Amino acid sequence: MDEAVIFSTYKLSNDEVNEIVKKIPILKKFKIVNKINKSLIAGLLIKFADKIIDLSFKNRLKIISQNLYEQI
Repeated sequence: MDEAVIFSTYKLSNDEVNEIVKKIPILKKFKIVNKINKSLIAGLLIKFADKIIDLSFKNRLKIISQNLYEQI
């Protein structure tokens, strides 16, 4: 079975992982691995197959910054 890696700033509980899988049902096809990445600041980064779902605060700040720069 292929792996889906959920990067978070702290170790997720089984209940938290189950909630994520409920919201992203395709993850049911994968073995879920949780890895710690404190550089995310907050939120999650999920990698599976050839996809990345970036729900991190760091990414949101980057998007806001880009949008502000484009308006100047």
